[in-house]
Amino acid sequence: LSQPQVRHRGVLHDVHVDAAIGDVKLFGLTAQLSKTPGAIKSPPPKLGEHTAELLACIGYSKEDVAALKEKGIV
Repeated sequence: LSQPQVRHRGVLHDVHVDAAIGDVKLFGLTAQLSKTPGAIKSPPPKLGEHTAELLACIGYSKEDVAALKEKGIV
């Protein structure tokens, strides 16, 4: 990862997560297209950060998610 070609291609990006974690190195997008370049727009989610939203997307109600949390499942 310290090779000049890796640095030149911008393979690794420093992304700020938060004050407790600080910056982390992330791999950029593997395909770098000139008309649709893409970019890293946010840090990776923390463990469980989007669990409720994802469960809602697959049909779980707020009550279902609350019950799962209460049981320590999620």
